[in-house]
Amino acid sequence: MSHFASPPTSVFFSKSDAQDPRLGEVFAFHETPLLDKGLALLGYPDDDGVKANGGRIGASQGPDQIRHWLYRMVTPENLQAQEKQNIKLMDLGNLNRFESLSLKERHLNGFLKMKEALTLGHRGLSFGGGHDYGYPDGKAFLESLDENAKPLILNFDAHLDVRPPNPENHSGTPFYRLRSEFLNFEMIQIGIQNQCNSKAHLKWCNENNIQILSLDAIWNSSQSLVDLFKNQFSQALTKDRPTFVSIDIDGFSWSYAPGCSQSWPTGLEPRDFFPLYDFLLQHLDVRLTSIYEVAPPLDVENGTSKLAAQIAYRFLRSL
Repeated sequence: MSHFASPPTSVFFSKSDAQDPRLGEVFAFHETPLLDKGLALLGYPDDDGVKANGGRIGASQGPDQIRHWLYRMVTPENLQAQEKQNIKLMDLGNLNRFESLSLKERHLNGFLKMKEALTLGHRGLSFGGGHDYGYPDGKAFLESLDENAKPLILNFDAHLDVRPPNPENHSGTPFYRLRSEFLNFEMIQIGIQNQCNSKAHLKWCNENNIQILSLDAIWNSSQSLVDLFKNQFSQALTKDRPTFVSIDIDGFSWSYAPGCSQSWPTGLEPRDFFPLYDFLLQHLDVRLTSIYEVAPPLDVENGTSKLAAQIAYRFLRSL
């Protein structure tokens, strides 16, 4: 039984023009990560965790729709440069959502594949699926590091996602699970919205050393988001610090990301997010970026999928 399968061949877009290379022409499906250095992309077409948390389903269609728009984009100039052409862009496919497997077993399969890629030294990129896959991605990131590393996890989100399982895991539990299992990482949550999080969950974050930069704090600041982050979290910014960036697309305003399990009129805007994300890519060792809860059936003019693809594009541009 293979736990990952190739995405549809139709997503590997080509202009058939040597003067206009597209990402669909340089990514290739691989059943297992190569030994050559590169970037490994995984898809988790699974929104059972969203359903279990009372969210609107549709994120199971996210991975291939994000690929559709990403693979149509022009290959970044850095990957066309002669010295970077040996970087392998590997699409490791989509997690098979076998009905015979529990959500816990699917999480395990995702974890094992991502850990294999990261341990080999590849950068990781994943598309959800529900944010419950933040747990296997985060676990893979943490377990791929040596014991002397000082890892950082950054989560862009409207929600803290620190709910305890009740009784099973779901899209609201990833960081409760990670903090319950690992104590060696620093975590910062960015864009958190008041109406989405209980006092008890805020208290739990405080007790477990999870720092928060709320949407209200961002709005009430006269500084840019980059400057606000630099001033508030300067101690976190170390050039060689291994970092996992988790992005729940519902952290963005509905105006930009209507296609998700829960969207709000309030939220982050791309013009604020992208300068900060670029800054993080320049000043931290971002090993893994994951984008969750893009739900194409709920989208408007593919705007949410395109936003997710643009985030992935920035990551590729930093390689």
